[in-house]
Amino acid sequence: MKKARNRQWTVRHRWNDFEKKLIPEAHWEVDFSSMSDEYTPEEISAEDLFSRWTEEVGKKYEDGLVGIYWMYSFRSADGCSDGPYHMPGQHNPWGLDVGKDFRESYYWPEDEDGNLLNWLELPVADMQWNADWTDKGGFIQEVTKWKPSVLQPYVYLPSLTQG
Repeated sequence: MKKARNRQWTVRHRWNDFEKKLIPEAHWEVDFSSMSDEYTPEEISAEDLFSRWTEEVGKKYEDGLVGIYWMYSFRSADGCSDGPYHMPGQHNPWGLDVGKDFRESYYWPEDEDGNLLNWLELPVADMQWNADWTDKGGFIQEVTKWKPSVLQPYVYLPSLTQG
């Protein structure tokens, strides 16, 4: 079986049977990482933002287990993007109203052999926080070089801050 990265899947609309070939990717957001929305890399370094973030989440999560929210998007071979959508059946650490699931409008994606997409095989997006690109929470990966495994529900804060 082919690796999931850059693998195209046929996605078919439920209402009009329109099909397109797309490449899926998982996106993650650790709780409180949206604090980066208030800044640019020119205003605050990834290290300083990480320090502020660890202080905030350390107060809220005394057990050190910080929730991770998962989304996914599809992109075409030419780079156009569709999404993000919330991940089906995921743990929702904040009780958010996550809206519609992609599968309400589309059939389950299939590869060229008719195999159904396994959500656990999606490649996980890299997050950045630098002069060239800023992702929500990208400061975490910039500083620690860590990113979660697909659908990982929590990160243990001390594992990011020690070592």
